[in-house]
Amino acid sequence: MRRARHRVEVITDVERLRAFEPEWQVLFASDPRASPFQSPDWLLPWSEVFAGHGTLRVVVLWEGARAMLCLPLQQIDRAGQRRLGWLGEGLSDYLDLLVTGDAGEGAVQTSWAVLRELAGDAEQTELTDLPENSPLLRCRAAGWSARGGAVCPKLEPGDDAPAFERQLPAWLARNLRNSQRRLGLCGTLDWRLVTPADASAHIQDFFVLHGARWRARGEPGVLDHPGVQAFHRAAAPRLIAHGLLELQIASWAGRAVAAAYTLVRRQAYLYLNGFDPGIEGVSLGSLAISRVIQRAIADGRRTIDFLRGQEAYKYAWGARDTRSYVLQQETRLQDQAARGETGSASPSSCWRTSSA
Repeated sequence: MRRARHRVEVITDVERLRAFEPEWQVLFASDPRASPFQSPDWLLPWSEVFAGHGTLRVVVLWEGARAMLCLPLQQIDRAGQRRLGWLGEGLSDYLDLLVTGDAGEGAVQTSWAVLRELAGDAEQTELTDLPENSPLLRCRAAGWSARGGAVCPKLEPGDDAPAFERQLPAWLARNLRNSQRRLGLCGTLDWRLVTPADASAHIQDFFVLHGARWRARGEPGVLDHPGVQAFHRAAAPRLIAHGLLELQIASWAGRAVAAAYTLVRRQAYLYLNGFDPGIEGVSLGSLAISRVIQRAIADGRRTIDFLRGQEAYKYAWGARDTRSYVLQQETRLQDQAARGETGSASPSSCWRTSSA
C-alpha cells in the first residue's frame, strides 16, 4: 500500500511487532509529546499479554528504512461486533500516534486515510484517551467528531519544593508532619528507587501493598487480576531501564510499607500507589505522593499528572482539571443513535479504569 512518499505497513501479529521494536524505540525517542504509555516498553508487553483479546492493527509509515509515524491500533471482536480502538486501552491513560517532528501534516493525513480504511472493517471505531495536543485532534478528518473524555487533574508545583509545601492546606501539611513524627518513633521511613536488576523482586511488594490498600476498602483493586500482574512484571524492568518508570518502595521497621509507581518522561504521571493500611495514625498514601512530587521538582519536571479521575485528594495537592478526548466516526454515532445504543463497553473488565 502506497500513499504520497510514505510506504504504509499494517502490523497484524506480535512477532512482527517485536521485530519492529528497534525502529519503534527511535520513533518514540523522536516524539517529545509522547507519554510513557505510548512507548514500546509499555505497549509491547501489553500486546504480548493481552494479544488474545483482539487482532493487531498497528499502522507504520515508512520513509525508506526510517519509521515516521506509528498508529498502534487493535480490532476486538465481541458479541459479533468488531471494534477498532487503541492498542493499550484500559490500562493506559493517554494514547496517541507517534510521529517524528519532521514528518509534517502530510504523514498525519496519510494515517487518517489508512484509519478510514481500517474503520470500514469494523462496526465501531473509537479512539479514547487522546491528549489535548494530539495531531489527530489538530488535523481531524471530515466525518469524525471529538468530545471530552476523562478528567485528568494536573499539578504544577514550580521549582521550589519548600515554597510548594508552604502552599499546601494546613490540614494536609499537619498530616504529613504528624505522620513523619509517628513513624520516627519506631524507625526511619526509608525510600528506595527500584533498579532493573531488582524490579522482579520488588514488583511483588508493589502488588501486595496495592492489594492491601484496596482490600481494606472491601475491593480487590485493579492489580488483583493475574493478567494485569503479568503485564507489569514484563513492563516494569523495561520501563525502569529506559528511564520511564520510577518504582519507589518505602521500608519501615524492617518491612515494605508503601510503594509509588510513577511513569516519567518530561513530566511525572502518578499512576498507582499502595501502602499498608494496618499502620494506624499514619497517612502513608500522602507521604508517597509527597515523595513523588519532591522527586519531580528535583528532577526538573514541572508537571505532575494525577491521571484520570476526580478523587478529592488530587485537588488537596493543588491539581487543576484538564481533559483527554475521544474521537469517533460521526456516521457510526448516528447509526448507534438510530439503533438506541449508547456508550461503549470497556474491552476487558480486568483493565484499569481509575488512577487511584
